[in-house]
Amino acid sequence: MLLHGFPGSSYDWSAVAPLLGASRRVLTLDLPGYGLSAKPASGDYSLFRQADVVEAVLAGHGITECALVAHDMGDTVAAELMARRLVPATT
Repeated sequence: MLLHGFPGSSYDWSAVAPLLGASRRVLTLDLPGYGLSAKPASGDYSLFRQADVVEAVLAGHGITECALVAHDMGDTVAAELMARRLVPATT
């Protein structure tokens, strides 16, 4: 999974993704509010929401483990995703 930074988009990875894709499956996306994603005025663009979206995309592809590459703002989203894996949910 490749996560872009601010103010970028999945296009940030256009030169790297094909090289990585030669030997593995590669996913990237435009985080909400960036690139070609929807940008509703009432949208939630928090880093927590960005992490929710990444989790949903991974789950939608049946991915439970992956290598995660990020830069800039994507680093914070990646840190949140890793924290969610390390800290068990409480009810």
